Amino acid sequence: MSIDESNIERLLAQFHRKKLDRVPNFEEIIGKNQIEAILKREVPGCTRDLSPNDYVDLARKIGMDAIVFYSNQNFGGEQYVTGGDSSEQKQFYVNGDIKDWDDLKRIISVDLDEMTAKLEFFINATAVTNIGICAWVVTAFTRACLNMGYESFMYKLYDDYEFIKELFKIQLDNAIREADAVSAQDISFVTFGDDLTDKNDFLISPKVLEELYFPTMKKMVQHVKSRGKPVMFHCCGNLEKVVPYLIDIGVDAIHPFQSICNDIYQMKKKYGDKICLVGNIGVTEPLTFGSEADVIADVKYHIDNLAKTGGYVLCSDHSIADCIPANNFLAMVNTGHTYGVFK
Repeated sequence: MSIDESNIERLLAQFHRKKLDRVPNFEEIIGKNQIEAILKREVPGCTRDLSPNDYVDLARKIGMDAIVFYSNQNFGGEQYVTGGDSSEQKQFYVNGDIKDWDDLKRIISVDLDEMTAKLEFFINATAVTNIGICAWVVTAFTRACLNMGYESFMYKLYDDYEFIKELFKIQLDNAIREADAVSAQDISFVTFGDDLTDKNDFLISPKVLEELYFPTMKKMVQHVKSRGKPVMFHCCGNLEKVVPYLIDIGVDAIHPFQSICNDIYQMKKKYGDKICLVGNIGVTEPLTFGSEADVIADVKYHIDNLAKTGGYVLCSDHSIADCIPANNFLAMVNTGHTYGVFK
């Protein structure tokens, strides 16, 4: 492969719909199988499990422009089950354990000192590179649903709206503290992650989000940007109705435009002068079930129709799952390096 060096400036330039030298290369998560094929050694798991130094090594080998630091993955005692052989056990979200008012006292706030100490390892690992750091902060809706379990959350939304209001307040406050702490550090940009939609529409009434969520998110986004840090927003599902809200609250980029439920080309025509689009290379097709030629053709089409005028970041439409053949992932990366060059 012909791989250019990582360069966070090219990614940030696209966030502001400018062009640098080529289309940027970014992924939130890369699976264990692909990492081992690239690094040619065993690793403990996906990119979330890598040491910062190994993560930087991976980014260098594929010319990825930023690595991801997660501010907090403990959302108040959600429970897990595991399945499969011991060597391949997976974790799944099941029923949460925040159910009633008394349980709200048990929601765990992240230790900011511990969090920033962990972030320091990422900062040190990237210090002599051009690789940026994306600080990923999960916000209130997803936190609340994981606290309670989705079914319990939906019932409670109907039965005890005041409880949901208080839960949102607690988790938005926690997200604000984390976003404030990471944006004060030497990072490149912040991503706020919240799955507000499924493949069809919002998961809850937009009126509820307009009352409990978006006003505080707007203040949070503006605060992070006042520190000079751009903001990306992650939301799986159909983004047609959520994009106008995200533009209104001031985010710079949106990820990942799942291909099964988004026409990213129409999104580009409608919103391309207001927002950077990140993703849309299908995990199912072409990455998992397509050929290398299919991947190359799809990536070229995305570059031709989205990246030539700026405001697009090459990325899968979710993450690089272990089911994706390593050669297909590398075909995607290499095409970005060789074809996605701006003249």
